[in-house]
Amino acid sequence: MRFNYGYFGGPKSMNVPCAFNGGARRSCFLDTGSMISAVPEDAESLGYPKVGRSRMQAASGTPLLFDLVATEKVMIGDAAIPLASIGRSAAITHQEGMIGSDALADQVVLFDFEKKVLIFSPGGAIGQKLGKAGMGRSDLGDALLIIPLSISLNTLSTMWDTGVMNPLTLRQEWIDQHSQLFRYKWDSTAGMDAAGHMIQSKSYELLAPLDIGQLYVAPGLLVYGVDFPPEYDFDAILGFDLLKQCNWFFDLPNRSWAAFLPAPD
Repeated sequence: MRFNYGYFGGPKSMNVPCAFNGGARRSCFLDTGSMISAVPEDAESLGYPKVGRSRMQAASGTPLLFDLVATEKVMIGDAAIPLASIGRSAAITHQEGMIGSDALADQVVLFDFEKKVLIFSPGGAIGQKLGKAGMGRSDLGDALLIIPLSISLNTLSTMWDTGVMNPLTLRQEWIDQHSQLFRYKWDSTAGMDAAGHMIQSKSYELLAPLDIGQLYVAPGLLVYGVDFPPEYDFDAILGFDLLKQCNWFFDLPNRSWAAFLPAPD
């Protein structure tokens, strides 16, 4: 599935059934690249109390304003997700909601395509192993989705964890061994590991195609190299922080996903 252009739209197959506070079922657009979980303005009729305002920017550069309203939980399929607040905006089309990442504070988001469910675990329970940067394995075991990743003729094991703060993080040692596939950009800080150690990362431009399941990533994506501790038994992490380059959309029923680059200037 190759990159396409788009935002606040895209294939309707990416919509999943959802219900806020156990209310009437509606369609939710699952977009972990968004900055807020949101419902249309008509959600005001549902009686959610207003608790503030929020501002974000669309891929087109258009500023978007959200009223923040309190809610207890949202149901995505059979999965119940506790939420402290969601946004209400005219930017969200009628009968659709957006489930984003930032509203899931202190949560790690995991995807299980075999069971066709989202798995959410409080940061306190799983974060002891994942750390602030979301790097590591958890006691959930098989709940974590390990998927094959290939760059050219090389195969890596990949943990898909949308709780991380980088779009694609690779083991630095592997990058060093395959330096022809990458162009160095700059040094940056990824965050702290579970032991509280600051993990340094380097930024690279991907020079070769990359295949992750059904997803095809064209050269040009910014990736990060990190010195993973030896106990991390994978070589790559696929994350959600693509706000500056693309948004991720997930189609749970069909076990597929896609990425949408911001519209060009």
